[in-house]
Amino acid sequence: MSTPIALQQDRDRQTVLLQLLEDGFAEGSLADILDRCLHRILSLPSLAILPRGGVFLLENDGSSLRLAVGVGVSAATCKLCDRLPLGYCYCGRAAATRQTQHGQCVDERHDSVYPGMTDHGHYSIPLRLGDSVLGVLVLYLPVAYQPDVQSYEFLAAVAKALAGVIRAKQDEAALKEREQLYRSFVNAAIDGFFMTDSEGRLLEVNDVYVRLSGYAREELLGMRIADLKRAGEEEGIKAHFAETLRQGWCRFETEHRTRAGVYWPLEVSVSYLPMQGGRFFVFCRDIHFSDLRQAAEQLRELNDTLEQRVEQRTHELEASRWQLENTQRLAHLGSWRMNMGDDRLTWSDETYRIFGVPPGTPLRLADFVEFIHPLDRAGVMDAWAAAWLGQPYDIEHRIVIGEQIKWVREKADFQLDAAGQPLSVEGSVQDITEIKQTQIAFQATVAETERLARIKSEFLANMSHEIRTPLNGVIGMAQIGLRESLGCAGSQEAFVRILDSGKLLLGIINDILDFSKIEAGKLVIESLPFSPRHSVETALAVVADRIADKGLALSVAFAASLPPACMGDPNRLGQILLNFLSNAVKFTASGTISLDAGREGDALVFAVGDTGIGMAPEQVARLFAPFEQADSSITRQYGGTGLGLSISQRLAELMGGETRVTSIPGSGSRFELRLPYVEAAATAVAPTAAPVLPSGQTPEQRLAGLRILVGEDIEVNRLVLDSMLRSEGAAVTLVGNGQQALTAIEQDRHAFDLVLMDVQMPVMDGREATRRILAIAPDLPVIGQTAHALVEERQLCIEAGMVGTLTKPLDVEDVVAMVLQHAPGRAAAKNARKATAVTRVAAPVPARLIDWEKLQACHASRPAFLDKLIGIARDSQAAIPATIRAAAASADLRQIYQLAHGIKGLAGNFFARRLLEQATATGAAAQHGRAETPALAEELARQMETFIEEIRQQGSPRV
Repeated sequence: MSTPIALQQDRDRQTVLLQLLEDGFAEGSLADILDRCLHRILSLPSLAILPRGGVFLLENDGSSLRLAVGVGVSAATCKLCDRLPLGYCYCGRAAATRQTQHGQCVDERHDSVYPGMTDHGHYSIPLRLGDSVLGVLVLYLPVAYQPDVQSYEFLAAVAKALAGVIRAKQDEAALKEREQLYRSFVNAAIDGFFMTDSEGRLLEVNDVYVRLSGYAREELLGMRIADLKRAGEEEGIKAHFAETLRQGWCRFETEHRTRAGVYWPLEVSVSYLPMQGGRFFVFCRDIHFSDLRQAAEQLRELNDTLEQRVEQRTHELEASRWQLENTQRLAHLGSWRMNMGDDRLTWSDETYRIFGVPPGTPLRLADFVEFIHPLDRAGVMDAWAAAWLGQPYDIEHRIVIGEQIKWVREKADFQLDAAGQPLSVEGSVQDITEIKQTQIAFQATVAETERLARIKSEFLANMSHEIRTPLNGVIGMAQIGLRESLGCAGSQEAFVRILDSGKLLLGIINDILDFSKIEAGKLVIESLPFSPRHSVETALAVVADRIADKGLALSVAFAASLPPACMGDPNRLGQILLNFLSNAVKFTASGTISLDAGREGDALVFAVGDTGIGMAPEQVARLFAPFEQADSSITRQYGGTGLGLSISQRLAELMGGETRVTSIPGSGSRFELRLPYVEAAATAVAPTAAPVLPSGQTPEQRLAGLRILVGEDIEVNRLVLDSMLRSEGAAVTLVGNGQQALTAIEQDRHAFDLVLMDVQMPVMDGREATRRILAIAPDLPVIGQTAHALVEERQLCIEAGMVGTLTKPLDVEDVVAMVLQHAPGRAAAKNARKATAVTRVAAPVPARLIDWEKLQACHASRPAFLDKLIGIARDSQAAIPATIRAAAASADLRQIYQLAHGIKGLAGNFFARRLLEQATATGAAAQHGRAETPALAEELARQMETFIEEIRQQGSPRV
């Protein structure tokens, strides 16, 4: 089944094609018509991404193109492309080769790169009519635009229609020019002139004959030659006509009667052309005066010349008529007229062809009705009746011609008399059978594409689940072991290695899923206020220990131009920077890793350099291709999926930026990310917590007092969750499937504060269990846990009633944060009471907020990392107390909550228990809008000042 969007796109394309064909018959200059056509084409949403385009016309010399019209094209580009030699650039190549030209890279498309043309590609289509090239349609589309079969077919039809419009307008201009030439000759003649039909009726006269005859022009038109002659001369008139028909011309002397009744002598020259039933062209020389008789020979010569030119014009008119009919045939668009008095139809040749009737066959309205498909006949007649009442007549229906069924589109306009009654109807009919067939084929293609996309999504979801489920157990058990082996350096190192390997595998899975979402067009880029400096520091913190372990030097430079805040997607920026940094560490054995951040004009620029192995030009050329690696041999030294840089490049493009790379073999590489700078207020940026410590250790039981029901069918995962939640003080009940969870709730609907529900379980899955549980206990929050990392899976969980979802492998900080967010009652109240008591008593803050002994023990094997962590905290948190007080003064509860949330993670990493309690209480008060929030925020600001001063004074003491 075709989607509504696809159907609308198809209708829009059909409408544009019909409008282009109708424009060929509209009044106006060729430039005006082409400009109208180009705007119609660029009105389509699929081509309006970058609404720029132009139409080039072939010059008379046939060696160059001239830009006739342009839409959205800069003045500089118009000047550069005003004249293009054939074969030059993609526009000239399209005309020279008569083939559509399309490229996806500016440097590959142009002989030279013009300023202002770096954001588009050319889609150049020759405008052909038979073997002749009339011009080129060029669309300036984004570099990332991907043409498809439907686009090619539609633009080919557009090009054919435009070619017909150009030829029709050129023929019309030539016809008008010839007609003006004809009239100038006739009216410039010194003799009288008139034209008659085969029965001798005057159809046209010149000014000289009007003056000589004394009649008004309106009186002469419609008179017969016999009305201007003496009585009884009818036989002589017939003889002259017969001689003219026999030899093509005739010359003789006669007399015509003036309006005053006076007869005046004339020398008459007659010629005949068999057009429109036959036409006689008559030149009348007044021979009343002797001086005119003396000029007879000169007049004869002039008549001969005029006769030749009239004959030539007649042939040209015939050629123009044929070209018009040919254009109708190419467009499958016919015209028709009906007289209301007798229902008689007048069809063009193309209309006869569409209906399979020999041209010239007499037809009436009833004959047309017989052609209409029986199932469509009632609808057509209803539309016809409505048109009589003033409604527009524009309808698509089927016609039956023998065994063949065609689709046609009809439009009509009614001509009314003075009383408003219809006199006649003029309309058009177009054969749209091919369009309908294309639509059917397109719908089938869309259905197949959707089916394949659904299969791909299901496969990715299943693979994500099958891999993440056991990985959740591995990482979870490693986190338990790391927490319980605190103080045992050997055991801790083993668990750290297990965690590192698990996270490496998780990174590979995330790369594959990100790449798949990008390919499917489902990856969403956010626009949030954030600190670019903090994003850099966060990425550096992740790789700091690896840099230190390899003995590499780290150089970080923040330019003064780097803004404190901007709009963008901080997560995706961090992902790209982390990828650049990870590659730099991976491929650098000794030397320096550098990171520079700043602003250049309207762009944010981040550059990561290294002194590693470097790359050759051919390696750089394929560096950003998916699944490609600089060293792809079977004995390669370095791991990885080959997706990281490809994903980074695509993410940069989705954010409106670009990536660049320079490299020298043996000397190192430099990767650069350039993103558009969008201004944001510095006060809008909430600080983010410092990086979570690898151990995941927390200095307090944050879930104390909460009763949590866990639904999980995998035994290892149940063990992980049980240990994780109990270590944070929660009371845990474990069940193996959704049915057991439902039964536990049915037995006592008030026994639990929150449910952690696995989505995919036997007997009854998590989503169905959630729906049934909420029917019993609608206020009980249910949090989903799933190994599916796709957006669609999370949406299904939300629709089932879950308040949020956690993606496996589970991280203790993510679990605690989600639980506190959705079941804050007891824990938040407990912390709020603690904080309120502190506020009332106003007890002095202890001199030492940080448990330095625990902090050092946790990082005993990695002192360099601890030094880096302390430095980041010292530099990034200096302005936080003032920011908290400003938010409290303006009663900005949302910012207070965000600031407190960030401080919670920071305090947990530094084992600052009292600071963590104060941040938790402040955040809970702000989230629920409590009156004590300003007082709690002031106390939080004071403790942060103490925390910052303690770091500054004590640094990283050695014990």
